[in-house]
Amino acid sequence: MKRPPLQDDPIVLPDKLVLILKTHPSPHRYSLSISPASETDRWTLQLKVPRGTTNEKIRKILGRHRRWIQNRLLHLTEMAMRSGAAKDIPPDSGEGWTGSTVPVNGFFVPITLVSLPDRDREDPAGRNGRIPYLSGQNLCIPDPSDLPGDHWQEKVRRFMMDSFLTRIRTILLVRCPEMALYPTRVVVRNTHRQWGSMNRRGTMSLSFRLAFLADHDVDLVIVHELCHIAHPNHGPLFQSLLSGLIPDHRIGMKKLSSFPSMEEWLFRSPLPGPAVLSGRDLPVPNRTGESSRRSLEEKGQGVLG
Repeated sequence: MKRPPLQDDPIVLPDKLVLILKTHPSPHRYSLSISPASETDRWTLQLKVPRGTTNEKIRKILGRHRRWIQNRLLHLTEMAMRSGAAKDIPPDSGEGWTGSTVPVNGFFVPITLVSLPDRDREDPAGRNGRIPYLSGQNLCIPDPSDLPGDHWQEKVRRFMMDSFLTRIRTILLVRCPEMALYPTRVVVRNTHRQWGSMNRRGTMSLSFRLAFLADHDVDLVIVHELCHIAHPNHGPLFQSLLSGLIPDHRIGMKKLSSFPSMEEWLFRSPLPGPAVLSGRDLPVPNRTGESSRRSLEEKGQGVLG
C-alpha cells in the first residue's frame, strides 16, 4: 500500500516509532500493533486498514488511538529496559546467538551456551547435562557439537513446554479444590488470537504463548476457563464468580495484550510434545462422583444454569 509518508506528523506519531501500513482482509475493520523495529532504538507501529482507506481517515484513526499508542509504547520500552535485551533476534544458526533472549516467567532472560561434559557426549541417550536449566538470570543450553546448529531452539521450546505443564498442574492443584471445578483434560495449543478456551466436555485449551508469561497471568487464564465449567457464557453469574476469585481480572486481561512480541521460531509447528495433561496428571474431586455443581452451590458461589 503506497501512500505519502505520515511519520513526520508530530500529532500522529511519537518519537522512535515507524509507521507501516498494510491492507486488512476485512473491508470494514482495522487493527493496530506495536513491535520492535530492526533498529535497536525504534519500534514499529503496524496499522492494517481496508483497501482504499484515505490518508485523512488514517490520520483520524491514529489520532483517536493516540493515548493507547503512547501508553503501549511506554510499557514496551520499560519492558525492554528491564529485560536488558528484549529485542535481540536469535539467528537460525547455533553460532553467534549467545546473548539472545527469551521470556521466562514474564521477563526476558539471556540464553547462554554451555559446554557439554565429555561423559554426556559419550552417552547420547543420557539426559544428565543435556537439559536446559536456569542459572541466575540466564537460560543455559548444553551444546553437543554433533547436533544441528538450530537444535538449541528445540531445546528452548521443549524446556518451556515442560515448565509450562508443571506450572499448569501446580495452579490446578490449588484452584480446582478452591473452586470445586475440575477439567477433564488440558491441551496446550499453538493459538495466536486466543489465550484459552473450555469446551462442554471439560477440555481446557491453553495457548503455548502463556508458557512465557508470569505465573499470575497463567493463573488468570486458567481461573477464567475453570469458571466456564460452571457458566459457559460471560454473563452476570460468570462475572460474579470470576470477580470473587480475581477482583482485578479485567485489568489483568488488558495487560496480557501488552506483552512485547516474541520470536516466531518459538511457535513454529508442530509444538514440542507431549502437550497434554490428563488422568493422573490432573487433580480430582475428594469424593468419588463429587459434583462440581453441588459443591459450588453449597459454597454459595452462585446458582448454576
